[in-house]
Amino acid sequence: MELTLNSECRSLMDIIVSESSRLSAFIDEFLNFSKQAPLEIMDFDLAPLLDEVVEMLSLNLRDVRFLKKYNSGHWIAADVNKIRQLVWNLLNNAVKAMNEKGEIEINLFREREAVTLSIKDYGVGMDSAEMKKIFTPFYSKFAFGIGLGMTIVKQIVEEHGFKMDIKSAKKLGTEVVICFSKSPIF
Repeated sequence: MELTLNSECRSLMDIIVSESSRLSAFIDEFLNFSKQAPLEIMDFDLAPLLDEVVEMLSLNLRDVRFLKKYNSGHWIAADVNKIRQLVWNLLNNAVKAMNEKGEIEINLFREREAVTLSIKDYGVGMDSAEMKKIFTPFYSKFAFGIGLGMTIVKQIVEEHGFKMDIKSAKKLGTEVVICFSKSPIF
């Protein structure tokens, strides 16, 4: 961003940065998928973690608006690094589903004895056939998708003993809801 370049060089630099980011994401996703590190459970407030991931994603997105509908004080017991990966994957999928344009709603609330996270986009959505495939490794409906994001999300949810629900409709968007139980089931 700080370099002074003519339009042709700027365009090439943008391509290099974009491709480097894409390749880095692929390697990170593949490594996360292939390794099974033991959980490091700790209590933490989920709201600042959401803020951090949104801030990181926002750096490269001009036309995406994140509607944060939550306050701090939503503590969960989980592996903070795995939950950060889960949130990253869900938000990244939402961004892709909207072709990097639009609004993503992030809700965080307490329901009974658990903290619940809802991430909702108004993108392409999925039909029932696509919904059946979303946890299949290397299946992606996005041009630059790797097909491991939702597989990793499912893996993280299951190893913590949390619950997940996905609602989607073609051309209306997708909502992923994760219920973080107060005490994870091992």
